[in-house]
This record gives sequence, structure tokens and C-alpha cells, in this order.
Amino acid sequence: MPSFPLPYWLRPGDDRPGEEIEDEVRAELAFHLDALADEQTRRGIAADEAERQAAARFGDFNKYVRQCRQVKQGDAPMLKRFQTVAMVVLTVFVGLMGWQQWKLANYYQGTQLQLIGVQNRLSNISDTLVQLKPVQAAVALEAPIQGGGPDSNQLTPPLFTGHLERSSDAYSNSFAQAKRQAPKADLTGVVTSDNGEPIADADVLLIIKTWPNNRFRQGDKAVNTNADGRFTLKRTVPLDGQYGVNAAVVAPGHAIASSYVLVEDPAGEEPESIDFELTASTAVTLRLTNRGGEPLPRTFVTPSARNDSENEDHLVYFQGSKPAWRRTDETGTVEIDWFAAGDFGKVSVKPRGGDWQEHEFETPAQPGEVITIVCDTKGR
Repeated sequence: MPSFPLPYWLRPGDDRPGEEIEDEVRAELAFHLDALADEQTRRGIAADEAERQAAARFGDFNKYVRQCRQVKQGDAPMLKRFQTVAMVVLTVFVGLMGWQQWKLANYYQGTQLQLIGVQNRLSNISDTLVQLKPVQAAVALEAPIQGGGPDSNQLTPPLFTGHLERSSDAYSNSFAQAKRQAPKADLTGVVTSDNGEPIADADVLLIIKTWPNNRFRQGDKAVNTNADGRFTLKRTVPLDGQYGVNAAVVAPGHAIASSYVLVEDPAGEEPESIDFELTASTAVTLRLTNRGGEPLPRTFVTPSARNDSENEDHLVYFQGSKPAWRRTDETGTVEIDWFAAGDFGKVSVKPRGGDWQEHEFETPAQPGEVITIVCDTKGR
């Protein structure tokens, strides 16, 4: 079946935060700049002069950063602005339509009241005519209409003097209801070690899943524990709708742990405390290389998952993992303490010029051992 490329304005852009995209672009361009400098160095040029020539040959670094960032983002910012303008126009249009409907409703209601008044007046005239004798009624009807003096033959029927109240409740309820903010509850928890000691300054990474108006929504939040090992996030989950929370804890010297809670009907009740008891971890050194055995400096590494000795899985969503990110040094190594001895650990790795990729390994029993991870550095 033939395939047709999408026009550029329909191609999805990279919707990550601009700062994250810019950091990635800067790292990739720095890699190319270093490659140019290395090429000059191999020709026998001094390192400082090689870097100067490479920079001159490369051109305006910041200009290329901006251009690459725009290419990665595509039309996402423009589409977002267009969406905002469209929503404003649509809101104004709906407001004008509602105002017109309200005016028409009041006009029709006023017309209806006038018709009721006319009907009452005609009914009074009819009653007056019935009470007159036929001859008097005939004379009165045949007599010319004159100015209304005391001797005039003009019939002056009593006017309707009743009081009619106009009610606009039905219309005001349709067009002028105030939007009420859904009530939300706080998320709280405590992080301790396996001997009961509170753990301060631990990173608590949360993924919040909600279903407002039967539409799925997922967001991430992060918070640090205080000196008592406690954490609190104000107004985070709904009190009147289903929600799910995946909480993961990353603390120095302790293995990562996670917990998932799904509440289908909170019925206005406050959520239970999300508590963690962390075990001690084993510090290991990761050595990252490409397929040729060359080290990968300045490579991002973040925890992804942990399968502990009891075969229990602990998950760290990539979406909210940035507070836990680390970077390899110039030798391509980085020390981590996210897993306990015997755990099967999984990390996400982002080499310069490559994509995010996952690697799994078994954590050794002895601390300080080096684990080599071979990465694919080919770009997209």
C-alpha cells in the first residue's frame, strides 16, 4: 500500500520542555565541535589553537543551537499558539451566542407577557358587553367614538390591573452558572530506613493519573522529604473522582522503591499516607562505551526499574525521573547506588548523538565493582 509523507505543518514536533531540548542540542553540537578540534590536533596543531580553529570553522554555536532547537520542536509552539488563539475566539463566539440566546429568551418572555395582558383586556371587554342589555350594547356599538368626556358614549372597559412577575431563573441557570473548582486532597507519606530511621532529602517522584470528564490525564510531580522523612504535596488528587499514583523514592545509600495506588471512588475521603521503608544499596560503577569500546563521556543515566530479591518490581517513570539523572565523567564512568546486592537493575541511558535506551544488569554483592554497558550511539 503506497504511503504519502505528511506535510511539514502536520508533522508532530518534540513537545518536551525547551530547556531539555536545548541541553540535548548543546551536548550534540559540542560533540561535533570536539570532533573538529580532535581532527586538527591529529594534524599536529596545538590543543588551544585546534579548539580556536574548530570554533571558527564551526561558526556561530548559539545560532546553530537555536536552529536545531526549532527543527526539533517543529511547529509545536506555533500550533500551541494557534490553539490558544482558536480557543479564545471560540470562547468569545460561544459567549456571544449565549448572550444572543439570553436576549431572545427575554424578548420572547416579554412578548408572551404582553399577549397575556391583551387576552385579559379582551376578556374584561367581553364580560362588560355581556352585562349590558342588548339594546344598550347595540347603541353603544353603533355610536360614534368621541373624545373621552363624561357625556361620551365611548365604552371604556376596565383595564387589567393584575400583577405578573417575570422569572428568569430558567435562563440564568442555563447561561450564568459559575464554574466550581473540583475539590482536591493532599498527598502525604513518610520515608524511613529498614531500621526505622527517617531519611531526609530523599527525592520522591510521583506520577499522578486522573480521569476528569472521562478523559485520561497524566502528570508528574517531585518533592523532597524533610528532616523527619515526611513529604507533602498540597491539592494533588481529586476527592470526587478516580485517580492513580505511582510514587518512587530515590535516596543516597538506599535502593529505590516504588508504590502504586489506584483509588476508583474516594467518596470525599482523604488519601492514605504513602510510606516507604528503604533497604541499603550497593554502590557500583557503570562504565559506558560504544560498540567500538570507546568511553562515552557526558552521557545521561537515570534509574528505570528494580527487581529485588523477593521478585518485587519497583518502577521509576521516565517522565518524572529528571531529579535522579546523573552524567558520566570524561572517562565514561559514573557511580550509582540505586540497587541492592543481587537486584536486577535497569537504567535508561542517553549517549551524545544517540537515543534513550534501556540496559539491565545484575547488581554485584561487593561494592565498587565496575559494570560495563555497551551503548548504541547511532542517531535517529
